[in-house]
Amino acid sequence: MKNTFKWILKEIVRYIVGVTTLVIVSLLVGFLISKIFKYNLSTVYQIIGIIIMGIGILSVLGTKTLMVSHNYSLSKYVVGGNYVTREDIKMLFQGQRFSIFMGISGLLIVLVGWSI
Repeated sequence: MKNTFKWILKEIVRYIVGVTTLVIVSLLVGFLISKIFKYNLSTVYQIIGIIIMGIGILSVLGTKTLMVSHNYSLSKYVVGGNYVTREDIKMLFQGQRFSIFMGISGLLIVLVGWSI
């Protein structure tokens, strides 16, 4: 029980560090774009946030499309597995985790852009 709690806590901290890193780097890039091209900083942050959220959405759509693809099913059948495997479920959850990660990061950047 303690190991599970430590693992969950470690994953949450890792997730928060990743989101914070992505947000800080995106804000720095947005600031540089704003200064170099003389764009409104608020607008640049909002556009960057929407792009990041869009990448997360495309990730989930791509994962789901791959799972129902005829070519994917055929190649999996040739290898020897014609049912949903553990790797398929793991890939689906990883795509959703990435989407949530990108969604939270993009939302934070959009909120920073709106608050300026």
